[in-house]
Amino acid sequence: MAVHTENEVIADSNPELVNPYRSVAADVEGVIAQLRCHENPEEGFMQIAQLDVAA
Repeated sequence: MAVHTENEVIADSNPELVNPYRSVAADVEGVIAQLRCHENPEEGFMQIAQLDVAA
C-alpha cells in the first residue's frame, strides 16, 4: 500500500526516466497531444523499438 505525502521527491540519475516524468508533470495536455501523433501502434512501435536512444 502506497502512502503519499505533500513533500515527495522523485529522483533518479537516469535522464531517460526523469525527463518524461518532468514533461508530464509540467504539461500533461501537451504530452497527450504529442502522443496522439503516434497512434499507429504496430508501425510506430516497431520504428521506436529499433531506435538506439542511448546514441
